[in-house]
Amino acid sequence: MLAAERIVREHIEDMSEFGIKYDLLVWESSIVREGFWSSAFQLLQQTSLFYQETEGKLAGCWVLKQSSGDVNREGQPQEMTDHAMEKVLVRSNGILTYTAKDIAYHLWKYGLLQKEFSYQPFSDGLWTTCSHGIVKNFGNADRVINVIDYRQEYPQAMVKQALQALDYSKEAEKLHHVSYGVVSLSPSSASQLGIDISDGKSSYAMSGRQGIGIKVSELIDIMENVIESKRSEQSGLSSRDIATAAIRYYLLRFNLQTEVVFDLQQATEISGNTGVYLLYTYARATSVLNKAREQNNNPASAPIEITSSEQAERALLRHISTWLDTLHHASQDLTPNTICTYAHQLATLFNNFYSACPILKARGEVQLFRVWLTAKVIETLGDALEVLGLPTPERM
Repeated sequence: MLAAERIVREHIEDMSEFGIKYDLLVWESSIVREGFWSSAFQLLQQTSLFYQETEGKLAGCWVLKQSSGDVNREGQPQEMTDHAMEKVLVRSNGILTYTAKDIAYHLWKYGLLQKEFSYQPFSDGLWTTCSHGIVKNFGNADRVINVIDYRQEYPQAMVKQALQALDYSKEAEKLHHVSYGVVSLSPSSASQLGIDISDGKSSYAMSGRQGIGIKVSELIDIMENVIESKRSEQSGLSSRDIATAAIRYYLLRFNLQTEVVFDLQQATEISGNTGVYLLYTYARATSVLNKAREQNNNPASAPIEITSSEQAERALLRHISTWLDTLHHASQDLTPNTICTYAHQLATLFNNFYSACPILKARGEVQLFRVWLTAKVIETLGDALEVLGLPTPERM
């Protein structure tokens, strides 16, 4: 446990650089020790889909059968050709599979086991399960979202199947697997890290056995150095903060379930669909607004009564008006990449507007309108950056 705990502590430290925090650590050993699986096993035995095989290669195993009523994303009958129709939960030698423990864990998440872990502090604001501790109110979830890569789609489906077999259909419906693609390296990035790319592959999947990959802390260091070399002057955010924001955005912008091909140079570009571009745009808009205020041209609290004559203005207004709908759909569909696309488009439209429409040099109501429009960009882009967990710098 000491080695595992050290690894977890280092992981938590690395994730904190990205603004990622945890409130509870649940250890697999705790699920077994507290009797969660024993309770889940008794419940599953009362269903027709969980039974012990008596013959064939699975003889002696306790298996969960896939329901014939399952359908895939297209609404067609689900045929898991790559997986058995019977998922082994307990092997013939009595050893539990990971999925068995995961089923028990999810019953606890929903407060369906009438059992609880013991807890103790792990670090500031973070608790961990333990053998002897205090009782706290974790679990009892209304909705469960599991962010796990696409290779776990079958085990996750069987967890949902177990909930359905136990007549917890509402809970099964509210169990969501956010399935993401694995991260690979682009050929140029792989070469930069000393990996042999003579085979000419389009990407290089991370592999501990083959020595292909990079530690998070090392990646941040490399990105920080790349950004540092590109900055003509430094004000506002540190290069390290920009680096972590760039990494976070790059990983979020890909469609779910697609391979994430990480490129060190591309992720730090000031133009294009990058986190750095969004941060620079936000800082640019903020600078314009601050200069307007210095000239006593504060944005109006309500839209100015003026007919927009410039196409760049109209395009920017239309895009801003779709923000709340975009946010709603991204939340419902659990697709953060939708927010990335919106934010990038907003940044591009603002920069087009900035180039086509003089703001501070405009006169009268036209200037007031453009200053107001700039303030709306800051408000909307700021909201999008906050949702994505990115900073909102006034200077870069």
